[in-house]
Amino acid sequence: MQLCSSACSVHSSPRISTKRRLAFLISETTSDDMVIPLAIFVFVMMVLLCTTIKIRYTKSEFKSKIIFMQKVKKSIGFFAGVAVGVALAFSYQHLGEKPQAFPVLERSGYTVAYDTRAKIPFWTHEYLTEESLAKNAERKGISFQEDQEVYSSHRSTLSDYADSGFDRGHNVPAGDVRVSKEALSETFYLSNIAPQHPQFNRGIWRKLESHLRTLVKTAGSLQVVTGPLFLSHEKEGKKFVTYQVIGNNEVAVPTHFFKVIFSEEETRAYVIPNAPVSGEFESYRFPVEKIEKISGIHLDSLRR
Repeated sequence: MQLCSSACSVHSSPRISTKRRLAFLISETTSDDMVIPLAIFVFVMMVLLCTTIKIRYTKSEFKSKIIFMQKVKKSIGFFAGVAVGVALAFSYQHLGEKPQAFPVLERSGYTVAYDTRAKIPFWTHEYLTEESLAKNAERKGISFQEDQEVYSSHRSTLSDYADSGFDRGHNVPAGDVRVSKEALSETFYLSNIAPQHPQFNRGIWRKLESHLRTLVKTAGSLQVVTGPLFLSHEKEGKKFVTYQVIGNNEVAVPTHFFKVIFSEEETRAYVIPNAPVSGEFESYRFPVEKIEKISGIHLDSLRR
């Protein structure tokens, strides 16, 4: 499921020059093997038009050489603009592959957008129902593993977490996806993992995850979006975002984690520091709109 969608709105269109319109039209309706013939055609037409202008206007209408040169200049500019526009359109639109980052990976029980810079999830999305929470599989024999679908230079590795002092914390908890052995094993891909402080992971965060599984029984199906945050702090009147990295691949350690939960009745959200914290998770409720602004993730499409 795609989380970031463009808002529909109506804008007045800016004026576009005739040569831009023509260049766009040609580029949209012309195949690759016609680019060179088309460029030659445009050039020949430009020369013919300029010749026609010279023959026609020097004999009858133009008595001023200045006016004549202005007309010729405008004609040359028009066709040169069309030729350049067509060339640029084809040279870019038909390059083929473009740079890639932040892949969205579909799993059996969840979807993850992977942050290739931080080497942790950018967001995960899951749909919890009583059926999806069926305990059909056990963890026995399942281990953490690198995600082979992620480009090798963008992966985190098991060695990054070794002796780091941080837990390999699930974004989508294994307890949410026990419907099958395959689905459960996919939650142990490192693309679903981020460094979490042990007391955070095994304490308040675990309680929140368990609470949501219980909530399904009373509130019905839930959509859950989870992700890391890197929040700023203030020092000497200036704001900074600082965070630790671990391992040779410099896996980013988030300062906070968020969960947004959508049910039929309400939407609730939490932001909790990735640190030893006291109190109950309900004391960390957070406005969804503010999470959208901080995270850069558009969540409004998931509201029911």
